[in-house]
Amino acid sequence: MSLNKEPIGQTPEVAGANVKPLFLSFESLAGEDYFDLANVSENERRDLYAEPFFFKAIDANVSAEALQAWKQAEAERLTAELTLVSEAKKRREEFAVKEAKGEIDEAQRKLQADDDAQLRELRPTWLTWGSAASASALDADSDDAITDLPSDSAERATVIQSLVERRSPRVLARFESEKGPPFLVARQIGRGEVLLATTGLLSSWNTLPKTNAILIFDRMLRGMTQATLARRNFAAVERVTLPLPSEEHDLTVELYRPGRTDAEPLDIGYIGTEQRGITVAGMYERGVYRVAAHRRAMSADPALADKPIWEVPLVVNGPADESELDPLPRERADEIAAASNIRWVSAGEEISLAGSAIRGQYTWWYLILLVLLFLLLEMAILAWPLLKPAPAI
Repeated sequence: MSLNKEPIGQTPEVAGANVKPLFLSFESLAGEDYFDLANVSENERRDLYAEPFFFKAIDANVSAEALQAWKQAEAERLTAELTLVSEAKKRREEFAVKEAKGEIDEAQRKLQADDDAQLRELRPTWLTWGSAASASALDADSDDAITDLPSDSAERATVIQSLVERRSPRVLARFESEKGPPFLVARQIGRGEVLLATTGLLSSWNTLPKTNAILIFDRMLRGMTQATLARRNFAAVERVTLPLPSEEHDLTVELYRPGRTDAEPLDIGYIGTEQRGITVAGMYERGVYRVAAHRRAMSADPALADKPIWEVPLVVNGPADESELDPLPRERADEIAAASNIRWVSAGEEISLAGSAIRGQYTWWYLILLVLLFLLLEMAILAWPLLKPAPAI
């Protein structure tokens, strides 16, 4: 994919009376998560995305010829990168063997440091990817997980071709028609994704910021941010795999299931070519599962043994239909309440107290009478001195 020199269209200031706005092709948006709104009908979505006018956009060349040229260049780049990674891995293994024997000189240490710096530049680690304990396991066929290229040329070409196809640019939305100029293009780079919007957010280029369709960019931002966060909420599943920090080797890992205080030890093994991790099995009960790791060296110290070096909560949710409140039919309610002192009262029906044990409904009369008696007593006490005969003078 490349960008053509000349843009598409003109701003109203330049075009004047000859302005020809572009519109989003609703058919080109089908099946894309950024544009598929929950609980919104197709007609409402069609009206929503028809609101903005687009006057100018850059011209992204996604023709078959441009994509083929990009794929060829990407295949050459990936081949060189994966070859370097594979060779660096072999040198690291040789370095570890020689280091154990004490046969490492300064030149070899410098070569190993250069390899590590080059690998960090080729495959940087940031956001949640920086901590293996909080990141998801790598895909088995991702370029970050591949450290050895097959020796067979045909197998090597197949691996490279698979990576190139997955990283190829995808047009998510177009102007005018399903084959019109691209509006939104996505491309995978490493373990992330880059989006190209071919028009700006200035009013002279389009009216998008003045319409409700601007929510497209809100959904992009939220969706891409969420993609960087490790998954921690699951439905009832058979097993979940978690990687362990590569810098920690002497670890014991325990699992605490919902509602239990006893720990369940987990076995540590390899979940990838060079990635150690653990597998949590039998996550069928809803609730919060806690995976905690301790250093073995701390187990002799009770004060430190109880404090994990890291802890990951995993939440298992029940079926969504269990949280939906459905109205209970009267027949079913009568059946449930047959043995109970419960009576169904429909909307608008008079509440009857017949046949019920009723007490205390006239208590307020006695309370009022008691208050009156106290008032009379108070008046009598106050009037008593006035009723005494006056003494003779």
